[in-house]
Amino acid sequence: MAGEAADRTVQAADRTGETADRTGEAADRTGEAADRTVQAADRTGEAVDRTGEATDRTGDATDRTGDATDRTGQAVRQQTGADRTGEAVDRTGEATAGQAT
Repeated sequence: MAGEAADRTVQAADRTGETADRTGEAADRTGEAADRTVQAADRTGEAVDRTGEATDRTGDATDRTGDATDRTGQAVRQQTGADRTGEAVDRTGEATAGQAT
């Protein structure tokens, strides 16, 4: 009987060892998955940085477009002023010609 009890104890110890091995393997896989998660988080952070940089460049381009639009508006206003000045000169010339006759 004592021999059977000893055998069962050895078998239980073997099963405990096998369970410990499987637990260790599972812990290794969990660690590997954690490493991959950290790597993915790093890549996500890098992508967020690149997106921020692209957003900044887009904002800069938008500012330059706004500046160009402002300059275009100024040029249109200057041309409109020149047109009005030309029209006034024409009217003055016509009025002067009318008085000369």
